[in-house]
Amino acid sequence: ALTMYALGQVYSKLEKPHQAASCYLKVLNRQLKMKDIDRTSWIQNAANLALYYIAEYELPQAEHCLNAADLFMPREPSDADKDLCCTLDLIWAKYYHRLMKLNRDVAVE
Repeated sequence: ALTMYALGQVYSKLEKPHQAASCYLKVLNRQLKMKDIDRTSWIQNAANLALYYIAEYELPQAEHCLNAADLFMPREPSDADKDLCCTLDLIWAKYYHRLMKLNRDVAVE
């Protein structure tokens, strides 16, 4: 996972965000197979990746990342999880805003 993460950073430096996002998605998938995973960090990384996909109008990928992040959130978040929960809610709002904008643009055509 570390090699793929490093490759993602290289792609980021080379201004190849699509390739970087692909590497980061692979890292997240590999981390899921690990027994000891930092839940908060994983959720934050999935949410950040969703933001990239939202900006690129790759909404199915963004939705996938957000749904996965939601699955890791506890049903009743602790006070420590409240900020993370709010962050996810804001990113979901950006997702739905982009989806509505896309649908409006299609309807106008």
